Amino acid sequence: MTHASSPRRQLIKARIVGLLDDTYRLFLCALVGAVTGCVAILFRAAVGFLFHHMHAAAHALETSGHPLGGHLVLVSGPAIGGFVVGLLVYRLVRVQAGHGVPAVITAAAADRPMADWRMGFKAGTSVITIGSGGSAGPEGPIVELGAVVGSFAWKIFKLPGTWVRTMMGCGAAAGIAAVFNVPVGGVIFVLDVVMRDYSLRSLIPLMIASVTASTVAAGPLGLGPAFHVPTNLTPTGYELICSPLLGLAAGVASAIYIRASFRSADLWKRAPIPVWLRPAIGGVCVGLIGLITLRAIGEGYDAIEAMLAETPLVAPLIGLALARIVATACTLGSGATGGAFAPS
Repeated sequence: MTHASSPRRQLIKARIVGLLDDTYRLFLCALVGAVTGCVAILFRAAVGFLFHHMHAAAHALETSGHPLGGHLVLVSGPAIGGFVVGLLVYRLVRVQAGHGVPAVITAAAADRPMADWRMGFKAGTSVITIGSGGSAGPEGPIVELGAVVGSFAWKIFKLPGTWVRTMMGCGAAAGIAAVFNVPVGGVIFVLDVVMRDYSLRSLIPLMIASVTASTVAAGPLGLGPAFHVPTNLTPTGYELICSPLLGLAAGVASAIYIRASFRSADLWKRAPIPVWLRPAIGGVCVGLIGLITLRAIGEGYDAIEAMLAETPLVAPLIGLALARIVATACTLGSGATGGAFAPS
């Protein structure tokens, strides 16, 4: 009787220990989601603070009888921000710049943790790029910051090596969920793009982290959608016919956008300019574009909201799209930190 019950006790004990281990790890996934949600809140608040004060200074100059000075404040912001980012990234911490999603994909594919404070610092400098008016988005840096948070959690709590990719994926999914308030979207993106793993073992931790991050960020960032599209529209037959053409045009524009970004990066690498000074020169180029249209600077969400609220003509929209492509290529191609999703 003793011999028969001993293996059973060991099996029950092993199952209890395994259940406790799984519960502990899932709790850490929720912790990563909560921390990443807080990081996203601070990131968006910092970007809004810089961008708001820059526009407030420009407005103060315009109302005091110096409209040219106010305009110069806005168009010089990207150059000043690029100069600061170049000094911080290339002279102080000396890390390779760029938007964060490709770095996360590369690290996850190699099961290489991103537990390096310099990576987090580099992604954090995107606040300066975007807040000063550089044409870049917050999503890539927040995804990278989330992956850094997940990597540090894996390292601090000494999880098994098989959990490196999972914890990084939890942070990345949490970042997307916090920014867009789309927990399921964050999970699908990470499973399909970052991890390329659709197993239940990966799905549950990612979902826990995403829901936690979305819940934490919902209060400060709001529960509403990223863009407020009128809901009382009734599409006509003409508009339905034009929809595929719009999709085709968007695909062509995306191809041009990607090609311009890579081409710009190659040109900047060959330019006889110190690497730390390139973001400032790129910012000057963005500022010159801002002289033509101010909607081409910054992350672009305000410009999209404004266009949704009005009925712009086709020609100005095409011009703005081209200006945004060039401005983003100058910003990211020159080495300034930031994401590529929002400008697209």
